Order: sequence, then structure tokens, then C-alpha cells
Amino acid sequence: MKGRISVQSEPGQGTLFQVELPLPAARSRDAQAPAQAADSELLALDADVLIADDTPVNQVLLKRLLSRHGVRITQATDGAQAVEACRGRHFDLVLMDVQMPVMDGLDATRHIRALDDVYWQRAPIIAITANALEEDRQRCREAGMDDFISKPFHARQLIETLSRHLAERG
Repeated sequence: MKGRISVQSEPGQGTLFQVELPLPAARSRDAQAPAQAADSELLALDADVLIADDTPVNQVLLKRLLSRHGVRITQATDGAQAVEACRGRHFDLVLMDVQMPVMDGLDATRHIRALDDVYWQRAPIIAITANALEEDRQRCREAGMDDFISKPFHARQLIETLSRHLAERG
């Protein structure tokens, strides 16, 4: 299929497998039309978003997906970096992984909400996590997060969630 498979492994940290296949584009215009029409409604988000995620694959995926929708990205690889990024700077929205090294997303959210800046008391912070139980959602809400997206997520779900929160901020 003229593709590539690669593996990166670090003992005690985990393994990353990547598969790239050069597949042809779908041929049926009818099958694509509804998705394209819905996607075009959400195309221009025009926002500054902080992505706090320690997984390189997630960082690349989120950056590529959101960049297509006019989002300007700043990245942090742990909660402490996310808090630092929010000091003295206003992002339109924060996507916060819950499980990260140094400081997890729950603690980072609490620190951001406690910053001496009224803006951060209400700015949208959205959890992105593999933990999908109701008690996980409740912990995110208690930490001060505004919404919750479970991994794996669909691109449309992510864009719709961001669009909704950005529209609410006006």
C-alpha cells in the first residue's frame, strides 16, 4: 500500500505506533456533501487556544485539526506550563488534558481559576481525557472546568464544543 509504519518506545513511558497510508480521496460527492456543508458552518473559529497535553500525538492531532479552522495554537506539555502560559495572557479557550506530569489538569485548572486576573475566573477550560465516567466529569466540574470531551473523540465533536463555548463568550 506504499505506506509507512514506525515505532517509538521508551521503557517505563510507553510505546507510540504510527501508521501512514496514502489512501485515495472518496469519490462519491453525495456521501461527502452533508459533512462538508456542516463543517463549513464551523470553519472560521478565529481564536487563540491553549492546548495542555503531554502526548506528542495528541498535540499534533489537535494542532492540525484546529489550525484548519482558523485557531491559533499555543502548547503546554504539563499543567505547570499551562498555568505559566495563562499568567499575563488571555486565551479564548483552554483544552486541558487531565492526566499530565508535573501538575495534572485538575490542579492546573484550579491554579488558573485562582490567578489574580478576573478574566480567568470565567474563561472556558475544557477537559480532554480518556476517563469517561460520571465521577470523572464531576471531578472536572469541581476543579472549575466548563466542559468535558472523552478520548477518543470525533473531530466534529471537538469543533462543535469549541464553537459553542467561543460563541457563549461573544
